Amino acid sequence: MKLHGQNLESLYKDVPMRLLPVEYLPDDYKGPNAGTEQQIIGRLSQTFFVFSVRSNGRVQKGTKNGRM
Repeated sequence: MKLHGQNLESLYKDVPMRLLPVEYLPDDYKGPNAGTEQQIIGRLSQTFFVFSVRSNGRVQKGTKNGRM
């Protein structure tokens, strides 16, 4: 584990900016990014939901549209 602290310059050396959420990028950065935190969460939620349904053909407890 590596801590980057308040200065994100060290983070940019270790993690490509295209993999970071917009909220972690410099204001003047215009290149590719992973989207906003909400967009990333939405994509991950959809991915887990689809995986769960495909893994056995039905919605499991704790998944989207499944009851906990």
